Amino acid sequence: MASEKGNGHDPATTAIVEALGRIEKRIEQVEGAVREVRAELHGFREETREELANIRADVSSLRTEATSLRAETRAEVVLLREEFTVRLTKLEAAVFKPTGT
Repeated sequence: MASEKGNGHDPATTAIVEALGRIEKRIEQVEGAVREVRAELHGFREETREELANIRADVSSLRTEATSLRAETRAEVVLLREEFTVRLTKLEAAVFKPTGT
């Protein structure tokens, strides 16, 4: 056979085998890159979960603080109203003295 080389395969078969070998190497490279990206995404997902948990804790803390401040403010408003009423009564008594008529 005139078309055969030293390995016993014709040049077309040899070219196809070489091309398949290159394709296989490229697929292995792509698979490696995909594994790296997946690892990065997994890490990012874990970081995001941790950050979200921290944000949720902060929001919960702020809600607790706001609720506490609201209760304190209401109590202060009640005290100020009582104090205002007492002062107004004293002022009215001082300014508008009964005339006895």
